[in-house]
Amino acid sequence: METNNAGHFYYRLTDVDEEFNRLGRILRFDLETPGWKTLDSNPYFTDVHYRIGTDYSGSLYTLDFLTGGFKIVRRDSEFMDQKRITLPRTMNPTTMFFSDSGETALVIDLNTIHRYIFTKKESVTNFYEEKIG
Repeated sequence: METNNAGHFYYRLTDVDEEFNRLGRILRFDLETPGWKTLDSNPYFTDVHYRIGTDYSGSLYTLDFLTGGFKIVRRDSEFMDQKRITLPRTMNPTTMFFSDSGETALVIDLNTIHRYIFTKKESVTNFYEEKIG
């Protein structure tokens, strides 16, 4: 479970269907209208939204596994894409963390911490990567 310091809690729910496929959903709990809301319209296979994270400015992040590798996706509270960073195809991330402002993402793979900085431009390709350690 994640919180964004703006009155929302996010949860990545996983379940199994009748054919034993692992499925998942991203849910949001809003403190103003107590109750859970499903943000993604259809159940997905659990590797699609591999991890979730939040920052203090109210953004939700998903670490998505799509054709071609992993992507970090910044989303608004209604789950709409705002920015994307495509990670190198050779990277197999295990977890991620975000700065309070959401401008910096730390992604950890087997032996390395990678730092990605979202730029102010609304572009999917503008980011800075630095390997730490």
